[in-house]
Amino acid sequence: MRVLIFSLCYLVSCYCIAYTYQPQFDSYGAKDGLSMNTINDVVSDNRGNLWIATQAGLNRFDGKHFTIFDTTNDQYGPSVKHIKKLHFGKQLWLIMRNDGLNLYHPQTEIFESFNSKNSP
Repeated sequence: MRVLIFSLCYLVSCYCIAYTYQPQFDSYGAKDGLSMNTINDVVSDNRGNLWIATQAGLNRFDGKHFTIFDTTNDQYGPSVKHIKKLHFGKQLWLIMRNDGLNLYHPQTEIFESFNSKNSP
């Protein structure tokens, strides 16, 4: 009988917790600093940053602020627009729509391009 009462109390408490807890989500878009609302891919790095790929370029989110890697003035090296996919292993790689690869160098914040046109 004790097991039945304990089991019933446990189920009631689980039910109450499940229906009273409401998770909270934050959402971010272009009005919050993202370069574009349409996102192609998202990865996180070992520093806790989120890297967000859009058709308009690459965005880094540190939990408070967005950094947009704007390539209109060639400050960051080759173009980082039209990103298809991101991959983070030891380094951040960008797979581009034209099937090229860009490697991000965090020390200089410059991208190095590896395209089939550049290979011998």
